[in-house]
Amino acid sequence: MRKYASVLAFVLFCGAPAMAQSVDAMKVAQELTAKHVAAFNKGDAKELVSSFAQDIMYISAVGSPPLFTRADYEKRWAEIFAATAPQEKVTVIKAEAVDPKTIIVVGEWFAGATKGPNAGKEGHGYFTAVDVMDNGEWRTKMLSVNTELSPNGTAVATNKQ
Repeated sequence: MRKYASVLAFVLFCGAPAMAQSVDAMKVAQELTAKHVAAFNKGDAKELVSSFAQDIMYISAVGSPPLFTRADYEKRWAEIFAATAPQEKVTVIKAEAVDPKTIIVVGEWFAGATKGPNAGKEGHGYFTAVDVMDNGEWRTKMLSVNTELSPNGTAVATNKQ
């Protein structure tokens, strides 16, 4: 019996990395990111939040308090969309499967307002996300975003060309 238990433990230990690798993390990350960008660029907060898990963890690039519910995330972006009508471009740099239901994503973003006092200016930064399989669908569980800073410590905003 011990022999079988040892063999089973060995198979599970050696098989776990292979199972995680069976998820095409880059493809999942790019598809989920494309869904996010499409909703963002339409200014549709309800659609944007649909790509998130119910209990999210969102850390903003601008230092506002973390958000932990889809309702709070939707409210925040509905207000931003109404005030500035931002547009964004996002590139997934790396995505890695932790297990068959969890991937970690690192990417780069550019976003700018199309109206309001910052219209025509663009911000830039990087993000880290944890995406999870949730009821048969990939959703973002955690998103942490940073903003590129100038040498004096303020957010970099450049005029779009």
